[in-house]
Amino acid sequence: MLIDTQKPHIHFADEIFRRDKRLDYESVNTDHSIIISSKNSREFLENMGIEGEIVSTPSHSEDSISLILNNGTCFVGDLEPIEYLEVYIHNDKLKKDWQLVMSYHPKIIYYAHANEKIL
Repeated sequence: MLIDTQKPHIHFADEIFRRDKRLDYESVNTDHSIIISSKNSREFLENMGIEGEIVSTPSHSEDSISLILNNGTCFVGDLEPIEYLEVYIHNDKLKKDWQLVMSYHPKIIYYAHANEKIL
């Protein structure tokens, strides 16, 4: 499954991974992928019993997304931690991403490379 904003960027790092001989890397075949828009993600997730929404958060990379669940749990992946906003004072994309995430009133945020943040 891919979100529509991810599709143009899905093969960005293929060559990097192919060069690492330790990996048995196989590129994602987008011909066999289910591609949904973030606008339709709520309905898609609901059909799997998940109450939430997937939103585009492209300040880290154009293909970045976040999963925001109705219970207040957020998975923001590589999004820079909210505590770093002051350091990135001129990064309007990051501010916009955090405004979007915070508009859902999260209770806990899980990062890919940082400890969770309980709000």
